[in-house]
Amino acid sequence: MHRPTPPRPIDTARRGTSVRFTATLRAGALVVPGRFDTPLGADLDAVLRSFLASGLPHLGFYLVRGRARSRVRVSRASGSRDTCTVEVTARQEFHGLSVQEHRVASLVACGLSNPEIGEALACSRRTVDRHVSNALARLGLQSRSQISTLVALGEGWVAPLPWIPHLSGMLPVLAALTGQDTGAEAVPGPWGASAPVAGPTAPVLRIGSLVPAGEERKLDAVAMARGEDLAAATDLRERPGETRVEITRVRATAADAPRALAELAASGCHAVVLGNFPPPVAVDLLRGTKDLGIPVLHSMVDRRLAEFVGPTRGYDHIFQMCSDETVYVRAFATFVREVVAENGARPASIALLVRRDESAEAKQVLTGLLDLADGHRVHVIEYDDGVNWAGVALELQQLAPDAVYMGVYTETALVSLLQYLRGADVTSHYYCVWVPGIPGFTRRNAALSEGLVWTTLVGNTENWLGTRFRRLFEERFGEDPGIGSAAVHYDMVKLLERAWQQVGGSAVPEDLTAGLQTVQYQGVTGSFHFDGGRRRALCYPFDTDDPTIGQPYLTFRIRDGKSEEIGRTRG
Repeated sequence: MHRPTPPRPIDTARRGTSVRFTATLRAGALVVPGRFDTPLGADLDAVLRSFLASGLPHLGFYLVRGRARSRVRVSRASGSRDTCTVEVTARQEFHGLSVQEHRVASLVACGLSNPEIGEALACSRRTVDRHVSNALARLGLQSRSQISTLVALGEGWVAPLPWIPHLSGMLPVLAALTGQDTGAEAVPGPWGASAPVAGPTAPVLRIGSLVPAGEERKLDAVAMARGEDLAAATDLRERPGETRVEITRVRATAADAPRALAELAASGCHAVVLGNFPPPVAVDLLRGTKDLGIPVLHSMVDRRLAEFVGPTRGYDHIFQMCSDETVYVRAFATFVREVVAENGARPASIALLVRRDESAEAKQVLTGLLDLADGHRVHVIEYDDGVNWAGVALELQQLAPDAVYMGVYTETALVSLLQYLRGADVTSHYYCVWVPGIPGFTRRNAALSEGLVWTTLVGNTENWLGTRFRRLFEERFGEDPGIGSAAVHYDMVKLLERAWQQVGGSAVPEDLTAGLQTVQYQGVTGSFHFDGGRRRALCYPFDTDDPTIGQPYLTFRIRDGKSEEIGRTRG
């Protein structure tokens, strides 16, 4: 009696041999009709389960058994959350890398250090160092970030990834590749993917979120992430069910940010929102979005970012959720004219502390707004990265200005400067930009911040939506949301959701971009209306006298550890 030859495992077949099949998740079991001998059965099954639970539309990776690699592409069946199509191609290489070099490159792209890779692969750091060096040489690359970009865009992940706790909180693509459950119903941590507010049959808007890593910007980045998560999980107007929002979030250092942005674009997102990165990094990131084809939203301000929301061709997909940096100086001029002068003493001497690349424009704006014929003197102090704040404080002590504008953009820098100023007994009116709006700033710096005046272009206006936003944020996260970052990132997600609904949930990037250019949205931080090709928000009253299409700038004075609003909408 003739017996049929048993099927040969695909990963031992000839190079290029492919099989294609469907897999369905039913009652917790993975069902494959006409099951055959698939490669690495248990590992493949684990990844397929995770993929189906994740909500991702597509996943590409490599499976390894011994020295053989199989290329796997998985696509979700149209209109189904539980069925996917799988294509496995035998004996595939990845840009000439050996199997172990490929494993190491995949973990480099996950953001792991060499010691972490050694622990994951049970080998020495020296061995990992050698594999990284060999991979760079074979690929003709110069840096780890270039390896990361190549792996992300080429779907060169090696699965299953070893289980490392922080991976699933960073990127659902990576979590799926570990074979872990990435279902969106889980309550998110500060960095995780958001739970959807709508039911499983609602359309899914997928948003990528890129926030800065590192201690210096951590608290601000956490506030941004939580604002986005709250937007995905709730609706302040209590109209749930229209759209389901899923957020894929990546934390990245300045060096890794381009690679992380490429990962987000490759993960099937409809749009990306950016956290606050240093200006040179922000410029590189925005330039890198030119070929992504999907809308990008951010709330960063810097003279160098103007080209991306101006007439320059190729950047029609970028939207800036606030006005430009000159509003800070214009608001300071208002403070000098109206607030300080109320005390009966017009400042005779004003100091502007600004980055070197902003100084000329800042002085021009300020001198144009203040009546210098009345005797105002404007002193400009320029600084660069690596500035000696003690030297700046000494210069201000010698100038003894009546008011000081501090154009400093991180908490670490502002606190250092204030420490030296207090120590030098500089008794000027201190005025700074949005940094004190970071959650917990006044609690951490109570004595230093007392009496400080500060302005933000995007902040919780404490209107009906703002009051409800603050209450829901505190209920969900047990902390105060701060003034600006959480609120504007909530608005970014809701603006995208509103624009997506307006274009009927279209998956075409140009349609969503068109929706953003026409929709009018009233949010926690004010009104947004990008009409007439303008892609930068307006500040009321400096950019527009119509409060229904602009955001009010907010000015606060810190008293007894609290920021009390002292001025709004006076131009």
